[in-house]
Amino acid sequence: MTIESRPLRVSFYTPMLQMGGAERWIFSLARHFRCLQPDVLFYANHFQIDDATYAEASSLFNRLEPIDVKSPDVEKHRDSARASAAVVMWGWAPFPDVNKPIIYVSHSADAMRSDHNLEFADFVAAVSLTAVDALQESRRDECEVIYNGIEFDRITPRFGRQAVRHAWNIGDKKLILYFGRFHPVKQCKDVLSALRYLPDEYVAMFVGEGHESESIVKKAERIAPDRVLMCSSSAHVGDFLAGADIVVLPSNSEACPLVALEAWGAGVPLVSNDLPYLDEFERRHETQMAERYTDDPSEMAKAITRAARWNAETRAALRGIVWSNYTASAMAAHWERWIIERIVWGVYHDRVYPAAKLLQ
Repeated sequence: MTIESRPLRVSFYTPMLQMGGAERWIFSLARHFRCLQPDVLFYANHFQIDDATYAEASSLFNRLEPIDVKSPDVEKHRDSARASAAVVMWGWAPFPDVNKPIIYVSHSADAMRSDHNLEFADFVAAVSLTAVDALQESRRDECEVIYNGIEFDRITPRFGRQAVRHAWNIGDKKLILYFGRFHPVKQCKDVLSALRYLPDEYVAMFVGEGHESESIVKKAERIAPDRVLMCSSSAHVGDFLAGADIVVLPSNSEACPLVALEAWGAGVPLVSNDLPYLDEFERRHETQMAERYTDDPSEMAKAITRAARWNAETRAALRGIVWSNYTASAMAAHWERWIIERIVWGVYHDRVYPAAKLLQ
């Protein structure tokens, strides 16, 4: 057996480089890897990238490389991945043959999103059992489940509840928080519809950006002009969570949503569309994790009023569950162990990497 002196590198592919859940997942792994070194971050070049996200990605990876998904430069990308032990990919992407083990990750509960790249995959992982179910049946048994984890620095308040609520001028009103992408699949405008069924003591805050930003503002002006606050997306959400009374997740498809993990980690009650991921988490931890509703905004309003009555003990229990099970460092450690023991040692069995000794 030979000793390989260079660092053990792993590259990633994302179909877009914007600050969504999957991108925060990449960055968390890159920050918390101890034994693996993030190498190249490949990304599809048909989405605009904001400066802050690009700068953060540049600080975490050796190199960023755009891919023209319609006509990828196979030789160039193969050469870029030459130093990597494996390439981790997800989402829609005609990834070229890089002659490296390819790990496909299912982040979705949507079967159509999770199936069409499995032909490229040598190994399969998923962020929850719900995401495993989205894979074609022939690949489910081999799939490694590695739950998402959150960055606690991101959800830790800097100013605190009293200060931010004073700045927002909302007094003692109950604040409903939506944070994330403004996209039709997230159904965030349903929060505005729900406000019509709630008393004036409830106000809503939207934190994020996306295709529906303008239509959210217009609907808010029409339905509840004095009850809606709009804020730009932020890499730090601790003060938004500190000031909130309820977090809402109206999306119609989720597998292991970071929004839910961050709400639980901050001790804020969650109101969620009734989706299979909640069944999975509640079975896993044998406790209620959210107030559920099914699409109808009037039912969302009822779930919000129920969530507003959650006591401190319940909130603390959910916070403890996240601290014990869903940290970014624990997620990264699981990924490293699996990649090194199963993939690197399995595929490159004639080499021993010095970094791997940290896991022994």
